[in-house]
Amino acid sequence: MRQPIEFQRTLVTLLASIVCGALAGAIAGWTVSTWSFDLSTFLTGAVERPMTTTTTVSNPTFTVIPIDRRPQEPIVPPAFTDRRSSPVASAYRRVARKAGEEPLLTDDRLLGAAVAVTSDGWFVVPRAVMDGEKPADIILWHAGRSATATRAIADRLSGVVFLKTDLDNLPAPALARLHDVGVGLPVWVERRVSRFEPQIVVALSDPATDLNGASSEAVTRRTTVTGMTSAGDMGSPVWSTNGSLVGLVASPSGEPLRVIPVTAWAQSLQSVLSDGVVRHAYLGARTVDLTDVRFETQVPVGNRGAWLRDDARAKKPAVERNSPAAAAGLQVGDVIQTIDRDILDGSADLAELLAGYKPETKVTLSVLRGTVVIEIPVTLGSVVTSEEIK
Repeated sequence: MRQPIEFQRTLVTLLASIVCGALAGAIAGWTVSTWSFDLSTFLTGAVERPMTTTTTVSNPTFTVIPIDRRPQEPIVPPAFTDRRSSPVASAYRRVARKAGEEPLLTDDRLLGAAVAVTSDGWFVVPRAVMDGEKPADIILWHAGRSATATRAIADRLSGVVFLKTDLDNLPAPALARLHDVGVGLPVWVERRVSRFEPQIVVALSDPATDLNGASSEAVTRRTTVTGMTSAGDMGSPVWSTNGSLVGLVASPSGEPLRVIPVTAWAQSLQSVLSDGVVRHAYLGARTVDLTDVRFETQVPVGNRGAWLRDDARAKKPAVERNSPAAAAGLQVGDVIQTIDRDILDGSADLAELLAGYKPETKVTLSVLRGTVVIEIPVTLGSVVTSEEIK
C-alpha cells in the first residue's frame, strides 16, 4: 500500500534531525573535553609556578626625640630655697573676738610684713605699717608662732620702726651694702612668706618735684623696682640674688614698688642694739639732691651733689642756727660734693651718707661755691632721731 506524500516528507525530516543532533552532540562533547583539558593544565601550572611581583618600598625616616630625665633647676636662687626658714613675719591687726569665734588670722586683718633682723626677736617694718596702731594691737606671725611687740622704736631718720618680740632662734639676713645696689640689678620681692617674685631695680631715687630743701637728718631716697604693689605688700622684703636684704616695700597698694633702702636704717639698727635709742651724726642743713633735679634751662650748680636750699614750704632755712653746718660757714646755694671720700653721686642722699658717721666725728666737705670748689672742715654733732611708741 502506498503512503501519502506528506508522511514521506515528515519521516525524512525526522531522520535528518536525528542524524544532525547526533553529529552536533559529538562535536560539542569533543570541544568541551578539549577546553577542560587546557584549563586544568593552565590552573595546575599556575599553582606550581609562584607568581612574583616587583615593587619599590621606601624606608620611612624616624627622628628620635631625646628626653632629659634630670629634674629642672628652680629659677629661685639657692639663697632662698636652701634657707631653713624665712625671716619674714606677717603683721596682723588684733581685733576683739566674739564668743565662740575661731581665733583665725585672716587677710582682712593683714597690715603688712615685718623682717627679722636679729636672732633674738628684733623685727623692722616701715612706719606706715603701724599708722594708727599701737604695738599691743599688732600680732606678728612667724613660722607657726605668734608674738606681740614688747618694745617699738620709731626712727625719724629712715621712716622705719624696730619691734622687739619674745621670739627666738630667728634667721637674720645679711644686709646689702650701699654700692651693691644699682640700676638694672635683678631682685626678688617676697610679697608673702616664701613666695618670691623676680623684679629689676629701675631707679635709685625719684625725680624732684620741687626745690624745697630736705633735712640732712632724714633719708628721703627711695629705690624703685618693676612691678606694682597690692594689699598687704607694705614691709615686704626685697632681696638680691645672693640673699642679701636690699630694702623694704614702702608704697601703698596700687602704686609702683618703692623701697626704703636698707642703708637708710642699718646704722639706726646698730644704735638701737647698742644704746637702746637711735643716735646719729648731726649736720643741720637742708639740701636738694641735684641728681634728681631736671632743670628747664642750664643752672651753674652742676648735676650732682647736695644743693643747700631753704624749705620755703615749711619756712625753714637751708642752714640751721647753732648747727655744725652754721659753725663751719656753709651758705645757702653751696653744693656739697663729697664727705671725706664719700661722693654724692645719687647712689645715696646726704642724710644716708651722714648716717654712716659717728657723732662728734671730724670730716671734710668738698663744696662748690659759685664756680670754685673749696674744702670745709666740719665737726659733726649728735642727735637722737628715735622715739618710743607705746
